[in-house]
Amino acid sequence: MQKPENGKQGRIDSSKSNQSSAAPFPALGLRSQEDLEYRKQLRGMITVASKVPLKDRSVLSLVYTPGVAAPCLEIAKAPLTSFDYTLRGNTIALVSDGSSAYSFGNIGPLATLPMLEDACILFKTFGGVDAFPISLGTQDVEEIIAAGIAIWPTFGGFCLSSIDSPRALTVTDHLARAVNIPVLHAHQQGTAVAVLGALYNALKLVDKTKEHVRIVINGAGPGGIGTAQLLLQDGFQHVLICDRLGILHRYRTHNMNWAKLDIARQTNPNDISGTFSDAVRGADVLIALSSWNTITPEVISSMAERSIVFALALPDPGVTPEDAQSAGAAVFATGHPDIPNMITNALPLSTLFLRLWSTV
Repeated sequence: MQKPENGKQGRIDSSKSNQSSAAPFPALGLRSQEDLEYRKQLRGMITVASKVPLKDRSVLSLVYTPGVAAPCLEIAKAPLTSFDYTLRGNTIALVSDGSSAYSFGNIGPLATLPMLEDACILFKTFGGVDAFPISLGTQDVEEIIAAGIAIWPTFGGFCLSSIDSPRALTVTDHLARAVNIPVLHAHQQGTAVAVLGALYNALKLVDKTKEHVRIVINGAGPGGIGTAQLLLQDGFQHVLICDRLGILHRYRTHNMNWAKLDIARQTNPNDISGTFSDAVRGADVLIALSSWNTITPEVISSMAERSIVFALALPDPGVTPEDAQSAGAAVFATGHPDIPNMITNALPLSTLFLRLWSTV
C-alpha cells in the first residue's frame, strides 16, 4: 500500500484557486450567461424531499416518535439492517476537493459544487441512485481520508471525483481499505467501464480485434490509468499512455510519480519513448481523456486506417466530428451531450453501486 502523499496542500482558500484554463467560456462557445441565469433561478440543481407526506398525527407518530424507536434499536443490534431501514441502501456521497475539475484545473471545492450537483442528477435519472455532493475544504490526503471515515455511516458508498492525480488514487485505495462500504472513483472505474463497452462496439464496426489493435491513451490521471488497467485485464495487449510530456516509460525522470511509474511498467514493457504524436502514429485507437495534447486532423490522419477516436476531454473535446471523420476516423465519440455518439460514466457507475449493494 502506498504511503499517502500529503504534499502539504492542506486547507484551501477557494478565492485563490487556480483556474488553469484561461477564459474558457468564449473559446468553447458555452452559453455562460444563460446557464448562470438558469441555475440562479433554481438556486442549485438538487434538493432534499421527503418520501412520506405528513398529513396527520398518525403519520407523524410513525415517522418520528415513538415510531422511530424501532429501527434505531434494530440497527443498534444489527448494523447491516441500516441498509434496509435508512437511506443508506440507495445513497452515495459524491466527494471532491475541487483540485482537478475537467480541464479547468484546481478551481476549489465551491466552484466544483455545480459539477457534483449535476452528477447527482445523472445518478438518479439513469440509475435510480440517490447521491449527495460533498465538497471538502481541504486538499490534504490524510484529512480527506479522515473525513470519509468520519461520515461513512451515513452513506452506502463513496464516489470520488475531481481530485488530482496521484492523490485521487491514494485516497481511493486508502479509503476503500478503511470503511465498510464501496468506494469508487468516477474516472478510474466509471470512465474505464464506459470506454471498454464503447470500444467493444467500435471494434465490431471497423472489423478489428482487441488482441491486435494498438491503443494510445492521452491522459495519465485516474481515468487514463484506470482505463489502461481495465483494458489490460480484458486482454488488450498493446496500450501506451501519454501525458503532456509524451509517452510514459519507466526510465523517464521528468513529471513522473508513483502511479505513472507503475502503469508505465504495465503498459510499456519495451520502454518506448517519444512524443504524443509519435505514439499516435499508426495507432488504431486514440482515447483522449485530457486536453493537454491537441488532437488535430493531422494527428488523426497519421493513425491506422479505420481508426477509432474517443475525444473525451471535457468540456471541450478538442476536435469536431466533421474534422475527425475528414481526417480518417471511422468511429468518433465524445463525452459531450451536444455531440452525437456520447460516452458517459453515469450509467456504469450507477450500475456498479447497485450490483455491489445487491451483495450486502
